Amino acid sequence: MIIILLGVHIAFKPTKVKEYTNIVLTCYATAFSVGGVVFALYYFMPDSYMVGDALQFTISNFSVTLLLFSTCTFYILFKLFYARIHRTLIKNQVFYKITIYSDTSNVKFNALLDTGNSLKDPLNDYPVIVAEFNAIKTFLPKRIREVFDDRKENDLTALASMAAECEFSKRIRIIPFTSIGKQNGVLCGFRPDKVEINTGKKIFTLKNVIIAIYNFNLSEDGTYQGLLGTEAIG
Repeated sequence: MIIILLGVHIAFKPTKVKEYTNIVLTCYATAFSVGGVVFALYYFMPDSYMVGDALQFTISNFSVTLLLFSTCTFYILFKLFYARIHRTLIKNQVFYKITIYSDTSNVKFNALLDTGNSLKDPLNDYPVIVAEFNAIKTFLPKRIREVFDDRKENDLTALASMAAECEFSKRIRIIPFTSIGKQNGVLCGFRPDKVEINTGKKIFTLKNVIIAIYNFNLSEDGTYQGLLGTEAIG
C-alpha cells in the first residue's frame, strides 16, 4: 500500500485530493485484476504448489511459465478492452469546433481543450492555439509550405527568408515552448484575422490570438487537429 501511495505521488504529482484518490484506486484495481488473473491461472495449472512466507516476503517454487502465461493473458485482455476504454476516455474529453479566418480564407476543425497548454506569444502575451500543419496550410504562402513539407520548420533562418519575400511576414510569430524531452523548443506561428470558437452553447470570437503550426498529427485517429488552451477561452 505504501509503495502505491508513494508511486502515485512521484509519478503523477496530483494537486487535488480527489485526483490523488482516483489514481490510487485505479492502481489498486489494476493490481488486484492482475493478481486475480495470476492466481486463477495458477490454480488451474497441474501440480500447483507455491510455498511462501508472508512475514519474510519469500516465495519458492514459483513457476516462470505461469508468470509468462499470465502476462500474455492480461495483455490480450487489455487489448480486447482497450478500444472500449479509449472511446470512454474520448467522450470525457472536451472538444470545440473552431474556425480560423485569414484574409479571404477560413478553415474549420476540432480542437481539444488542453489544460496543459499555457503557450503565449512572448511579444504581446496573446494566447496560442496549436494546429496541425495540414489543417491550416491553405493560409501559408507556397514557399513557406515547402519549408514545412521538407520538414525544415525548425530552420528559423530559412523561414525568415521565405517570409520576407511576401506580405505574410507581418503575420509570422516564433513561439518558444518547453515539453518533455525538449527544454528549448520553438514553434512557427502566425496571427490570423480572427478565430471563432464554438463551445456547443455559444460562439465567441478571438482577434488577439496566435496559431502555432505543428508539423505532425496531434491525434492518432484524427479526432482533433488542434490544441486549445484555457487562456484562449478565458
